Amino acid sequence: MGNKAVQSPQPTRDAPEAQTLRRADLGLSTPWEEPRTEIQNRLATVWRQVLGVDAVGVSDDFFDLGGDSFAATALAAEIEARFNQRFAPSDIINYSTVAAQAEMIAAKAGDIAEQLPPHLILSRAGGSESPVFIIHGGLGFIFFKPEFLDEVGEDRPVYLFQAPGLDGRAAPLGRIEELASLYVETLRRVQPAGPYNIVALCAGSFIALEMCIQIEEMGDAVAHLILLDPPAAPPAIKDERAGAKSKRSAAHGRALEVLRRPWKLFKAGEDDRGTKETKRTLKRREKMQRLRDTMGTRLEEVYWIESEQRPYSEETLANVAEQLRAALDVHVPRPYSGAAAILVNSTKAHKLLGDAAFWQSHLGGIEHEICGTSHHEVFRDQIMEAARFVSRSLKAAKLGGPPRPENTQAE
Repeated sequence: MGNKAVQSPQPTRDAPEAQTLRRADLGLSTPWEEPRTEIQNRLATVWRQVLGVDAVGVSDDFFDLGGDSFAATALAAEIEARFNQRFAPSDIINYSTVAAQAEMIAAKAGDIAEQLPPHLILSRAGGSESPVFIIHGGLGFIFFKPEFLDEVGEDRPVYLFQAPGLDGRAAPLGRIEELASLYVETLRRVQPAGPYNIVALCAGSFIALEMCIQIEEMGDAVAHLILLDPPAAPPAIKDERAGAKSKRSAAHGRALEVLRRPWKLFKAGEDDRGTKETKRTLKRREKMQRLRDTMGTRLEEVYWIESEQRPYSEETLANVAEQLRAALDVHVPRPYSGAAAILVNSTKAHKLLGDAAFWQSHLGGIEHEICGTSHHEVFRDQIMEAARFVSRSLKAAKLGGPPRPENTQAE
């Protein structure tokens, strides 16, 4: 080892000075080797706190540092809590150094990522806090800048839900209740028990709301429900009659249908090119190409994905988004007794936060912040402010709120 290996480690202040043992006084034969990775650093901190030692090298043996069965039980519990992985006291027999435990934890994290279904992506691994699950918006998929994920997942894993069907194999689901049920089942595979941290983008807020209700019905709990610029109300309640498509959603559906359908030109001769049918086909093909270009621009500008990096075809995106829009159009949300933290743009704030607003009647309480002047601005220019809002909300205590009114059906 070089000079670094024989240098005296710096003491820690994790344990009270009177109870802290000096590593140098333990007569260890193992040379000092400082932690090099994030997992090793965090494990060494836990070891110091549990064992009351001023410093821990990654090659130091747990039992040489004075560890016993009581300390093993405490250490295993801390590792489970901080890394969200199963770790038994008996594991310390085979993984008795920080280095060995770090390799085990990293390998398990890799296994978890490989075993996830295609509609759940482990976007950021590691962290001592409980994971956060982010629900997609109306298009069915999410991509974030690394800076966003670093802010939200400062000390916790981050999972992203993508709508089923984007893998090109599974069929899109036609009801929000089915989506929520699938997502809750998947969420519980990663984190078997709550409380859970759930974040939703725009229209995905209605999926998240139903997920929270289903989790509550299971007798479990949601720690934080965080909604980023949700719609003021679901289409089925906002429209004049329940289940009727608004003009905007109908136009959206027609546009997606044109994008999805593989129109082809008729093989017509020169004399037939002026026919009404051929002109209609040409017009549809031109419209389809414009929509493909628009979808590509949306991916690059809003989701920061370059053309060659797009994981989904425009046809698949359109089909999934069309099915998701149809499900949202007819969904009538149920009230949820829990509270939510909501980030809303200033233009929409009065519709979303008024006394008679949908979210006021369907949540047990609301804490909100205003960000930007439009939906686009929240998810583009102010995206890092949105990330900081999520981070602050996750660190806050579980929201309270007044009891939900008896009559929760919006007018």
